[in-house]
Amino acid sequence: MPESQISIDDVASVGVVRDSPPHEIPPEAWTLAENVRFEDNSIVQLLGYSQIFGTPGVAPYYAQFVSAPGQPWWLYAGLSKIYAYNGSTHTDVTRTTDGAVYNATSASQWQGTNIGGIPVINNGVDVPQYWPPASGGGFANTIHMANLANWPSTLRCAIIRSFGPYMMALNLTDSGVLKP
Repeated sequence: MPESQISIDDVASVGVVRDSPPHEIPPEAWTLAENVRFEDNSIVQLLGYSQIFGTPGVAPYYAQFVSAPGQPWWLYAGLSKIYAYNGSTHTDVTRTTDGAVYNATSASQWQGTNIGGIPVINNGVDVPQYWPPASGGGFANTIHMANLANWPSTLRCAIIRSFGPYMMALNLTDSGVLKP
């Protein structure tokens, strides 16, 4: 072998190293790899993507994972409805009060948080919503979203977040008057 060539053995033994300069990694390491994985000392092409959640009830504009003992959930919100997905069934959990639909637009940004294990989501147009647990402590697809308890009916916020046991609302609007 000529001196200008470098022998590279076990091409898949190291994998991708992105946090070191290329001149500091061994010759078997890669600095970038897309659509492949390293398996059994070889490089294997990924087969692509497949749908795992089935067909959602609405086009999702926001999704939030809800960790619950025994049953993980995904809450996802469209422009006018919120659904819960338990791994097999999409259930409409839209509130049953205040017109029973949400007034989000594509410009309003759904976002949310979790406080004490309770998911809270907000779109800046409607009263923030929470998903109350069932009487046994877990969540159930028969329970609907509800207005956040003790929230003034004329108050809206662009962002809502939890910080420990506290809930913080940012960029408030009260009766149409911006109170940043």
